[in-house]
Amino acid sequence: MGIVAIMDEVAICFDKESHLLLDHGDPEDVMEYYEDILKIYQKTEWMRGSIIMISAKFQVIELNKLLLDPHYITRFIENSKSLFARDIREDE
Repeated sequence: MGIVAIMDEVAICFDKESHLLLDHGDPEDVMEYYEDILKIYQKTEWMRGSIIMISAKFQVIELNKLLLDPHYITRFIENSKSLFARDIREDE
């Protein structure tokens, strides 16, 4: 059995429609970015409802998949909603 590396808490912010990674890193910094971009999108109605932020202690391999494979993000969210319910923020 291999060793599983788990990182400190990391946040990612992305657009689930385009699978575009918008920001990642320190949860406080990403939350600030998330809130700023929501303000912009709410004014324009552009991309409204598609911005998601997740903050969690990811396994390193999971985080790499999230950062490198644009389509993995959406599958990850759909498969993990119950696990990360308190950590997933979706604009409304």
